[in-house]
Amino acid sequence: MNLLYDTNIVVNIIRNNNQGILTFFNPENANIYISVVTEAEIKSLAIRNSWGKMRLNKLEYFLERVTVVDINQNYINSYIEIDTYSQRSNPAFETYPFKKYG
Repeated sequence: MNLLYDTNIVVNIIRNNNQGILTFFNPENANIYISVVTEAEIKSLAIRNSWGKMRLNKLEYFLERVTVVDINQNYINSYIEIDTYSQRSNPAFETYPFKKYG
């Protein structure tokens, strides 16, 4: 199994202070991918929010362990499915395994 993380997931990983956070977000030790857009968004967030050295080190650690993929039309449908699922608005799913916040 491969995992494609969106910016929201990467932010949660970086904000979490637990040592085993990558294990928590990847319990089966799958290949982790992020898009080049996610990389740009997270680096922009780091600058805009003046992340400290510890958080920037966590970001660097994370980025060294994932594969960054270019975006092309092949990924658009996957992104749409993941994004609508994360917003609990994907019509292909009737139930979600997590509680909606907000």
